[in-house]
Amino acid sequence: MRAIGPMMSVNDGEEDVMGMTDRPAGQPERPGSRRLTRSRTDRTIAGVCGGFAAYSGIDANIVRLVMVLLAVFGGSGVVLYLVAWAIVPVEDAGEVTDER
Repeated sequence: MRAIGPMMSVNDGEEDVMGMTDRPAGQPERPGSRRLTRSRTDRTIAGVCGGFAAYSGIDANIVRLVMVLLAVFGGSGVVLYLVAWAIVPVEDAGEVTDER
């Protein structure tokens, strides 16, 4: 069999497309282990979407839009939001003041 070419590592010659420095505005960088929490600062109702946005690196408004679309088309967004509100802990007050 003929070889197509040399195997390259995923990072050979390429820069990271979206690093932690490219996170959405208003989303703090979290050193160490990340934990899903409800946001105290980026909240509209209970901070579920803001917390998920900070955890995943997505803009909070996009997460909110997806939740509204899920709520309108089938109602699963409401159920997911209520479940997350009940089981996801609120961000520690110390985490909020340390990041500013």
